[in-house]
Amino acid sequence: MVSSTRQWVYDLPALPKYLNIDLLSMVNIQYTKGRIFSEGLAAVSIDGKGGYIDSAGDMIIEPQYDNVGIFSEGLAAVKVNEKWGYIDKSGNMFIAFQYADAGYFSEGLAPVEY
Repeated sequence: MVSSTRQWVYDLPALPKYLNIDLLSMVNIQYTKGRIFSEGLAAVSIDGKGGYIDSAGDMIIEPQYDNVGIFSEGLAAVKVNEKWGYIDKSGNMFIAFQYADAGYFSEGLAPVEY
């Protein structure tokens, strides 16, 4: 199954924080789950919906997805109503929601399951 690659980095009673290595400061965020930064964005979850923030903690793509993956090659797998598809870094649908499972792109290919 493809979804084994989508693990939340933070899923703790305490709210997640990201350390900014350049400024040596913490970026405080109000989300209950967070993933690693990839291509300038990190997946976060609030009230059970996933979206994406930038390194300043600003919401770039509003939480609206049932599950979210990391960005790779400009796209991220996201889930809505039990189907996975892909969005770009602006939140525009790039590949329609049609898969039972979907992984991240590498060298132009991504594993999917119908």
